[in-house]
Amino acid sequence: MPRCKHCKEKFTVKYFLQKYCMEKDECIKAFTDSVAKDKEKEWQKEKKERKEALMSHSEWLKLLQSTFNTFIRMRDKGRECISCGCQPPRGARESAPGRCHGRRPYAPAPLSDR
Repeated sequence: MPRCKHCKEKFTVKYFLQKYCMEKDECIKAFTDSVAKDKEKEWQKEKKERKEALMSHSEWLKLLQSTFNTFIRMRDKGRECISCGCQPPRGARESAPGRCHGRRPYAPAPLSDR
């Protein structure tokens, strides 16, 4: 005969893997609390997995920047350069002359490039 997990008294098992005697109010309350705690743990684990699956702000910015650059390249294909008027080489992939979005996107272009 197993012992109750809460009151430590022996009891007869009525259900498979029963751990509480279910005869006293305290034991019933302890059982419901343990079930609620298990559900809370499962929810926290699921919430953590969902949060990790979401894209962060920086990942969204990278995706947006690459999509925008692709659009601009398609729009400007075959056109002249807006700063110097020459035809860009075939392998040129810069979306803006003299500026890149990588290191300091907030800083103005240097005076030599203007």
